[in-house]
Amino acid sequence: MDTTDSAYGDKLVRLDTFDTAVAVDPSAEDDAKRRFMTLILQTAHRNNGNIGLVLRATNTSGEVFAVKLLKDNAILSGQAPDRSAEQSAAHLASTAALFEEYRHLCTVSHLRGFLRVYGYGSCEDDPLILMEWVEGTSLKQALPLLPHDASGGLTTQMVAAVGNAVLRALLMTQGLVNPVIHRDLSPANIMFRTTSRTLEQQIADCSFDPCLIDMGSATMALGDDTITRRADIWRFATPAYAAPEMLTQDIEGIAALRRSPAIDVYALSSILYQLYSGRKPFDFESTDAAATGSFYLVKTKTKPAPLEPRCEGDEALVQIIMKGLSVEQCDRPTEQQMLEVLSAYLTDAESEGREGTGDEAAIDIDSGTHLKVDVAGERARDPGAGPARCHDPPPLYYRWRRCSRCGAQRHWGGDPWLWHPRLPGRHPRFA
Repeated sequence: MDTTDSAYGDKLVRLDTFDTAVAVDPSAEDDAKRRFMTLILQTAHRNNGNIGLVLRATNTSGEVFAVKLLKDNAILSGQAPDRSAEQSAAHLASTAALFEEYRHLCTVSHLRGFLRVYGYGSCEDDPLILMEWVEGTSLKQALPLLPHDASGGLTTQMVAAVGNAVLRALLMTQGLVNPVIHRDLSPANIMFRTTSRTLEQQIADCSFDPCLIDMGSATMALGDDTITRRADIWRFATPAYAAPEMLTQDIEGIAALRRSPAIDVYALSSILYQLYSGRKPFDFESTDAAATGSFYLVKTKTKPAPLEPRCEGDEALVQIIMKGLSVEQCDRPTEQQMLEVLSAYLTDAESEGREGTGDEAAIDIDSGTHLKVDVAGERARDPGAGPARCHDPPPLYYRWRRCSRCGAQRHWGGDPWLWHPRLPGRHPRFA
């Protein structure tokens, strides 16, 4: 990796390895290298994610990207961290979790309401995800700008419009072979794109263009091949909005509970509760839950303050929100049921929204010729190119792997790129 200070604290970064999310025509490989391999990280523009931080970046042509790094990366400091054995294990686990997030981003990248992802790479052994930089405003930032009722909460129509937009994004994943559960919805993780329409226009139209960000806690709804099962890595969510099952790991049947769309229903209901009333469902500060770590007990042993409808017409909205906050998943409404109730408070145009449909072609990371750049390998083959550097994706992630083409399964702890089904000509060899 070459990292140099630039003006205004920016850093010029040249990636050691990069693997594109979509297939690249062999004739366009050089263009892809120029587009993705040299980036200028704008360190002043950063957002904290679930397991890392997100920086704004540009390439040499001025194209804007978002780069997600682990929080303990060496890219920004320019120095290799001196980690203890425990810290090294935690770093390895975070690296595995970041690659898991990348897989989920690839699954939903073509859908409306989600980020476009460009690829996965490394810089001096620090992994990173290269994805779209969303120009817009988060729901958390937009709250003061949204029309409020005299009671302190948002107007009923505005609450319905926000919920409608988020639900339509979530329901887009239901058409996938294996739906994706976000599991960490919060006002900070819901963006409103402002590329096509300003926030003011979206408010006036009562129709939002959402983008759900930070997929660090996401999982697939079907199957049990999760990072929790493979590597015993438990990912949690924002306590104020998370479903109880996302705040514990030691109750019966927790693995199946954590793969349910009902998790997103609970989180969205918590958000809508706050939008309607002006307060969060649970007051963790007064219960000392933050100090004791008993968020799960608070949410299962106590009930949120009743949400009183402001008028007779709001009863259905209030009821569906409170039902979504049920402790038991079976008592919560489905995403479709919530959408039907919220849509009743909007006109047809407002309910349908004005967003684009997204790309028609889904990203299939198991097919096509993907650009794979390995600077370390090129240096190793060229004695005059300087010392080689290697990037070995964490064996922690690649314990038990099943080939997507033939179903073969093997316990694998070596370099996964030697047999990964994305590599043409390597199938079905595992070594």
